[in-house]
Amino acid sequence: MNRWLRSSWIRTGGLGLVALAIAASPALAPVPQAAFGATLEHRAAKPAGRAGRTAMAAKKHHAAKKKKHSKLPKPKPKKPKPKPSVGIPKDPVAPVTRPASTGASQPGAAGTGRAPATSTSPTEVVGELSDGQAAGLVTGVGETRTDNATDNQTVPTAAQLAAFRSGDQSMPAGYLARIDGAYRGTTDEIIQWAAYKWGLDPQLMRAVAAVESWWHMSTVGDGGNAFGLYQLDARYHCCEALAQTSTAFAADYYGGIVRSYYDGAQTWLNTVSGNGKPYAAGDLWDSVGYWASGRWDTPATASYDAQVQSDLSQQVWLGQWF
Repeated sequence: MNRWLRSSWIRTGGLGLVALAIAASPALAPVPQAAFGATLEHRAAKPAGRAGRTAMAAKKHHAAKKKKHSKLPKPKPKKPKPKPSVGIPKDPVAPVTRPASTGASQPGAAGTGRAPATSTSPTEVVGELSDGQAAGLVTGVGETRTDNATDNQTVPTAAQLAAFRSGDQSMPAGYLARIDGAYRGTTDEIIQWAAYKWGLDPQLMRAVAAVESWWHMSTVGDGGNAFGLYQLDARYHCCEALAQTSTAFAADYYGGIVRSYYDGAQTWLNTVSGNGKPYAAGDLWDSVGYWASGRWDTPATASYDAQVQSDLSQQVWLGQWF
């Protein structure tokens, strides 16, 4: 500092220059009281020192953790796994030669002149009826399967029936002799006729037809071996041509073979293995289930019966989408 400045500093007391410098500098201008108060409040809001920094860090960490967890998707409820569908084999066992029979096991009212009895529930079995008696019990029902029109009007010829009876071994001869498919009508009427003829309930035969073909005569199943309304399997039963072209024959045949099992006429079953219990007469559901399993009282029998019983309880043939 030169002499002039030193002497001026001394004369003004030094402090004056400091005051002038402060007044001349905007950065060093006095802070208004309101702004100063706000600054104090702002500073007061921030924690001071290490403890304050630690608190702030903890607060930020908590907020970040909360934000992180809020992005995690909510666990979705577990959906129950669908039950695997149970495959129902169709006569998986090799066919066995059945013994011949000299006549029908239970003629019932057929040809006797007695008033025909009809079942009062799907599981009731009554006496067999003649073709004419069964036809007299049929209630008129409109056609739900127009694609069956030709097959519903087709009845087997005498030559076709003779060939069928001479070559089929699926049931004793007395039952074969009564199968003729001699009826014309709508699909439902034909089912009724066959059911009454064999002493079975029409509701039961409607349900089986729903499971087997959904009432379409054009249905082909089991790898191209089963045909028609009741899916007669040409490997184990008979007459592919008749099963495909005559609704009445298909229903008549099915009614006859179920009745033969119910009557106890299929005694060969007690000579083979694979049955769940000894074969005996009077078991309707095992008689129905044999059609799918090829044996008596097996898991496949029960599974098939469950499907029939389901369609029976719902009467699916009356449904909107049938």
